[in-house]
Amino acid sequence: RLFSDSHKMVNMELKEDEIKSRVHLMKNADASKYCFVGSSHARILYWASEAYLKKWNATNIIVDYIDAKFPRHVNDELIKRNIIESNCTKSIISVGQWAAAHVPRNRKFMNLIGISPIRFPHYFLEVLNMMRSLKALNATGVHFRSIHQNTLGDVNFDCPPTDWRTPPVLDRFTDIIHNLSDVYNFPFIDTDFIAGPMWDSNHDLMHHATDGKVTKTEALFIIERLLVEDGY
Repeated sequence: RLFSDSHKMVNMELKEDEIKSRVHLMKNADASKYCFVGSSHARILYWASEAYLKKWNATNIIVDYIDAKFPRHVNDELIKRNIIESNCTKSIISVGQWAAAHVPRNRKFMNLIGISPIRFPHYFLEVLNMMRSLKALNATGVHFRSIHQNTLGDVNFDCPPTDWRTPPVLDRFTDIIHNLSDVYNFPFIDTDFIAGPMWDSNHDLMHHATDGKVTKTEALFIIERLLVEDGY
């Protein structure tokens, strides 16, 4: 029920009412489109944000989801087609889970087998190239988000492990994204103070529930952050 806002503890229901009021202040402004870029974690935040906007009857903000499993997938084609030409006024990018994951050996993921996990230097280069492409194409409103931690399970404790999505590995990926965001002047949205303390409460060892308190609080925080940037 509570979450931190500038080191203050705020009641979640009161905070939702406040953010709803800010959203409705935008009714005479140009429409905004918030695009969540990533894989399943981004998709869950998209669903949670969409649920809030529908609940508030907000018509001046829409949300969208753009699938990208690895930093290399945020390439020139995706940036042009899905971010720029799709008129994303704000893009929230987080691509790190798959880079440390065990890729399932089934037909759906055949094109990804053998390319995960990515070692830290390689991940650094992929993120670097992604950000350079965003800058070269003059993509505006781009933000990067911290990567969620996963609950530990048998695949992490195998010897050798078959999945490398442990908190230290994912935190290092977040460090790489954060540091390069500073270099290229992309805003960084750090939601670790919300999701981090609950890292071992994922219902399926990987994801927080769409309608759970962690996801809903994180979605509220991101919406508020984007509103504040626009002066609301």
